[in-house]
Amino acid sequence: MDAAHYSTDQPSKKLSAKRLGPLPIIRKIGKLAYELKIPSTWKSIHPVINESYLTSYVTPMFEQQLQKSDNRVANPTDQTKVQEVEEILDSRWRGGKLQYLIKWKGQPLEERTWENRAKVVKGAPRSCKEFHQRHPDAPRVPVIRLPGKTYTDIAKTRS
Repeated sequence: MDAAHYSTDQPSKKLSAKRLGPLPIIRKIGKLAYELKIPSTWKSIHPVINESYLTSYVTPMFEQQLQKSDNRVANPTDQTKVQEVEEILDSRWRGGKLQYLIKWKGQPLEERTWENRAKVVKGAPRSCKEFHQRHPDAPRVPVIRLPGKTYTDIAKTRS
């Protein structure tokens, strides 16, 4: 199935697969449409597709051409998916924000992603602390220390 009109979880359209599937055909509907067996995780895709968006499956000639069978389509309405951080691998500054390279629990290394600091600190503060203890020279948010003040004194002035 042609992926041009569907958003995937890739950071850029250029990096996305050109086609999704292969998907089995359940039945032909009318002259130009087919009902496909769509994975349950692809909630944003209707199972009836016009034949102009379908291409027949061609077996790859080389092993490197094989795509992952779990092509994932982004579902903006599904915000309940929670992934657990296995390890923080790296940090960097992008667009004035600190980001962490996350290795997700139960996912292969190829599925690691860059996530903003605010999201990571909220969900996995211990992982951030452990990462910076192991990598003291890695990019981090600067810590401002005021002479003669403790963190509790500073917190009281903010509230």
